[in-house]
Parts: sequence; C-alpha cells; structure tokens
Amino acid sequence: MLLLGGFTLAAALSKCKIDKRLATFVLSKAGTTPRTVLVANMLVAAFASMLISNVAAPDKDEDTPSIYHTLLSLYLTPPAPHNTALEPALDLLSKHGSRLPATSTMSLIPSTLPVSELESYFRGRIRSANSVVNESRIVAGLRATEYISSQALLLLGDGIPGGQGGRNRRVVITDERLCGVCHKRLGGSVVSVLPDNTVVHYGCLNRATAQK
Repeated sequence: MLLLGGFTLAAALSKCKIDKRLATFVLSKAGTTPRTVLVANMLVAAFASMLISNVAAPDKDEDTPSIYHTLLSLYLTPPAPHNTALEPALDLLSKHGSRLPATSTMSLIPSTLPVSELESYFRGRIRSANSVVNESRIVAGLRATEYISSQALLLLGDGIPGGQGGRNRRVVITDERLCGVCHKRLGGSVVSVLPDNTVVHYGCLNRATAQK
C-alpha cells in the first residue's frame, strides 16, 4: 500500500514538475501530525521509486538552479513566518559551497554576517579552484609528453632494429638486393620502401600492399 502510494505520488510530482526535495522541506515544516508523517513516508517511497526508474535523474539544464542553491535560498530567505536558519546554511556552504555559483550565492548571504563565519566556505572554493588549475596543468603536461613522444617516433623512429625508422630511416640498395615481391634484382629501377623497410619495385607496390 505504501509503495503503491509512493509510485502514485511520484507520477504526480513528475507531471507537475515539483521539486522533490523542496516538497520534503515543506513537509518537514508542516508539522508531525500522523497524517503528515504518513504523507512524508509515502514521499520517501516515491523518491525511491523515482530513483529506480530514473525518473529522478538530475536535470542537465545549466540554467536550472541546483538543489543546494534552492536549499540555501530556503535557509537564508525563508517564506513567512519562518526565520532565517543561519547555522544549517553555513553548514551547507561549508560542505557544498564549491558547487554553488559564486555570484548568486553571495547575493543570498546577509550583509550583517561576519566574514569570519564564511572562512570554511572560502577555503572550500579556493581548494576547488586550485584542484581545477592543478588538473589543467596535469592534463597539459600529459598532452605535451604525448606530443613529444609522437614527434620523436615520427622523426627518429622507435630505435628497434627492423622497426619504425620514422623520417630518419634509410635503406641501402645494392646490386645484389632483390625485390621483396618478385624476387628480381632491383638494379636501377624505381623502388618503393614499405614501413617495415622492405624494398620493392614500384610496379610491385600494389601486390606488396595487398599481401600486407
């Protein structure tokens, strides 16, 4: 019965596009009467069913405020007759402040709040910014290393006998050297050199590549 009610409520919330966590917050403020508790339990079951059926997948629209921003605004600018919940707001900023947009977040913070109260928030933002910078540096370093390695392989080869010689490779054509396809002497004919340093007559090139 409870699960069925949860599924029904999940469908209703999804159809009406009501923020689920906001609904939970409102219910928590409504009181603890038996009826309210029952509805809250149904709501929990609804959210579980949403999670299982991927109905509660996060919105990818960047213009939509995150749940943390919505919750912070409810803490700091609650509807009447509720008072500002400063302590949970500071706790939210301390734990999830780096996930919130700085401009809109600062606009919610009361001007009378001492800056010292926001120390953990600013530390979190600085730590997050440093992580992004360090990650960018690591990625840039890895890309530079990969580029240098590829250029060295292209210009100098892999240094393995019989391996890839890159642009630095060379072959010696002697009077006794034979074509790798027709096994006739190369002589003064036009030749082609394959990536594995095999030398063939230019006319045998198609047959050589077909064999590869």
